[in-house]
Amino acid sequence: MKAFSRGFFIINFKKTFIIEDRYKIFVNGVGTTALITVASVVFGLILGFAFFILIRNTPKISKIIYKIINFIISGTPAVVFLMICYYLIFSGTNMGGVWVSIVAFSLIFMCSTVSFLDTGFGAVDKGQAEAAFTLGYSRSKTFTKILLPQAAKTFMPILKGDIISHIKGTAIVGYIAVIDLTKASELVRSRTFDAFFSLIVATIMYFLLEYLVILLLKLIPVDPKKRRNIKVLKGVKEND
Repeated sequence: MKAFSRGFFIINFKKTFIIEDRYKIFVNGVGTTALITVASVVFGLILGFAFFILIRNTPKISKIIYKIINFIISGTPAVVFLMICYYLIFSGTNMGGVWVSIVAFSLIFMCSTVSFLDTGFGAVDKGQAEAAFTLGYSRSKTFTKILLPQAAKTFMPILKGDIISHIKGTAIVGYIAVIDLTKASELVRSRTFDAFFSLIVATIMYFLLEYLVILLLKLIPVDPKKRRNIKVLKGVKEND
């Protein structure tokens, strides 16, 4: 029990955070983790939506291209794919490890985006689109006003889980010398020779990031009936 006395906590707290301003390592690490996560999720969503729309409009060519990309990315461990991007694909460029990480994780999240969009839109009755076309709505309005709000009720829970997994998945960026939250914890631990505070703090910060993401996603209106100031096509009943 002496190992966990008050003196133990005070000494190790100072070694972990106070001496040499080591708390800054954690601050920079969590900032890097947040940057990689947010940027790759945003770019991944954009690329995923673009690919999904292409697959819907030009199914043969787009499906073949997507299947090849998805086969390569999904069939390769994330850490190996990250190192391939850093040490092979972008080795001759001036891109730093953070940007390479953003590119790699954007492609990984793109594949997840296409998958959950396919699941979400597959759950919407095909009659919804046919009714919209019959009443004179364009493809773009049918997609954004009718299909997307209903599909969101199905894919939003999947999206939430994917983003949470994505945050934890970024912990591998230390393999390409990026000082994220996990790497920051490892650096501090190597200096203090004590893992208690460094690992506990890293765990808490990951939980806080995940909780913040959950709160932000809850702000997005998913149910079309609760969406304000958005005109939904009259005459087409929404599936509950």
